[in-house]
Amino acid sequence: MQTISDEQGNITGVIVPIDLWQKIQPQLGPDLLAAREKRPRPIGLAKGLWSVPPDFFEPLPDEILDAFEGK
Repeated sequence: MQTISDEQGNITGVIVPIDLWQKIQPQLGPDLLAAREKRPRPIGLAKGLWSVPPDFFEPLPDEILDAFEGK
């Protein structure tokens, strides 16, 4: 397992190998698995924080297209 920490050194998460997760998951309580309430996120939280650049819809360069196609 590996821990994930923030800038102050507080542990914020844990990376668990899939084989270990499959063993411990059935033993975890529903409160632990549902870390936070499931509710819809409000629309427009990032409004005004970024915009789509004008060249967004331009074709990608050939070297990038080749990389996607494994060439």
